[in-house]
Amino acid sequence: MVTQVRIDDTKGISATFGFMSTITAELPEPVLKSMQDLAGIEGTTVEKLAALAISQAVDAWSSQYQNFSQRAASGNRQKFEAAMNKVPPTPAQADDEVES
Repeated sequence: MVTQVRIDDTKGISATFGFMSTITAELPEPVLKSMQDLAGIEGTTVEKLAALAISQAVDAWSSQYQNFSQRAASGNRQKFEAAMNKVPPTPAQADDEVES
């Protein structure tokens, strides 16, 4: 079963971002139960806990994407090809073949 959770909180994180938006998310019951339990332990609301979790996830994904983009931009195709040309042309091991 999936439960809808409305995130509609104008306190806490709003000071950091300057505004808040409302979203509706569908969560499996066990996830909602865990969030309710954690919110109770932390003395906060499920809405604030969800907002924090979403903010942290977005920040992590953004950082990972930026890091990957920077590394990709610094790559050199000619150096890659030169390195690959040094690898001897051997057939793949039996357990490492790609089915076509």
